Amino acid sequence: LDALSAWLNDIQQRGLSTVTLETYRREVERFMLWAVTEHKKAASSIGITDLIAYEAFLAAPPAHWQSKVPVRHASVQWRPFRGPLRPN
Repeated sequence: LDALSAWLNDIQQRGLSTVTLETYRREVERFMLWAVTEHKKAASSIGITDLIAYEAFLAAPPAHWQSKVPVRHASVQWRPFRGPLRPN
């Protein structure tokens, strides 16, 4: 978690666009949620095989991770994804 936080802070210092920074933050949040809630591992225990499992998860996130309509992040109805990911 410290490494991910340090990485986000480092890239923020590089002058990237707000959209890029928000995208990176969102992806880190999704990864952390997956690691703890779906994969049942702390980020400090993640290895390459876990990253491969996460990549497979991203190919088809389960329905309980998706919300078809925009919901505020603070809402109990918020979900990490707004539907399946596009191939790109």
